[in-house]
Amino acid sequence: MTKMECENAVDHHQVGNQTLISKGNGIFHSLPSVTKIEPWIKGGQCDEGTVYSLEVGEIATPDGEKVISPLGDTSGCQAPKGQCELTDALILWISDGITKFCKYSKVQTTEAYITKTKIAIPSLQMALEIKQNQNDTQIENCSLRMAVITNNGFMISIRDYRQSLSELIDSVEKKQRRRRSLTLKEDQRVY
Repeated sequence: MTKMECENAVDHHQVGNQTLISKGNGIFHSLPSVTKIEPWIKGGQCDEGTVYSLEVGEIATPDGEKVISPLGDTSGCQAPKGQCELTDALILWISDGITKFCKYSKVQTTEAYITKTKIAIPSLQMALEIKQNQNDTQIENCSLRMAVITNNGFMISIRDYRQSLSELIDSVEKKQRRRRSLTLKEDQRVY
């Protein structure tokens, strides 16, 4: 089914010459249309046909990029595209106004101690391990100069630091440790 055929089914509750009948709760089905009759064992027959189903539901995006929905497995779908073809379905949504945004929100600003692999935050009685595979896509749209992601889903933003993460790690390796002010942000994605 094409996007245009799907949009027509949504608007008119009809696919081709088949009317989609409401089953309640935003679900519509066509009646089975026999397309082929196969001879079967001992003179019986097996009908083969197509039933169209339309389900109206909700789509959400936790970050302006990925899509989550109870309508199906949307793990490979992209929010800005407005459609996603699954093996047995086509999911459509209005993508106007979907923008990427920072996945984290500010929790607190405090002081911390940073080593090559760990961050200790005494005021929160918290120790965090820095995720080893850092990349810029994890913190895009957050408007931060310097930030690291921890293994348990926090992002630590380091204020007033003008070097890159690798330079920070190099300075830690050289034992030039300094106490720094940071902002703790929690991952706000919807699961």
